[in-house]
Amino acid sequence: MKIFLITILLSFGVMAEDYETNYEILNPWIREVPPVSKMSAGFVKIKNPSKKDVKLVAVNSDLSKTVELHTHGMVDGVMKMRKVPHINVPAMGEANLKPGGLHIMFINLKKKTIEGEKHNLEFVFSDGTKIKKEAVVK
Repeated sequence: MKIFLITILLSFGVMAEDYETNYEILNPWIREVPPVSKMSAGFVKIKNPSKKDVKLVAVNSDLSKTVELHTHGMVDGVMKMRKVPHINVPAMGEANLKPGGLHIMFINLKKKTIEGEKHNLEFVFSDGTKIKKEAVVK
């Protein structure tokens, strides 16, 4: 009976480690754009120290009416942006959202992006984790 209980307790320990969600949201920032612009972009590094792959599936913000995940790619010899359903953050790895690559797109801005101001973002992951973080305008 003791061996059975020890086995059960150890398996819970392994399960807890596998589902740890200590994602790190590092240096989120939003691009300052002219006041007439209706769009801006956001960038961040996301680290996943867990043993499971995860996906960033959404970013919520009151900065704009719509927030989408985007990438850049060549289409008929022209660099274009396109919406993506998620961004992979590999186990024990990271996703780097940066200019010219993966990024957060703020569409139909409700507020101006003024250098130094901060805006609240909520990062939503495929495992249900939600992390709130402030992003500075640069």
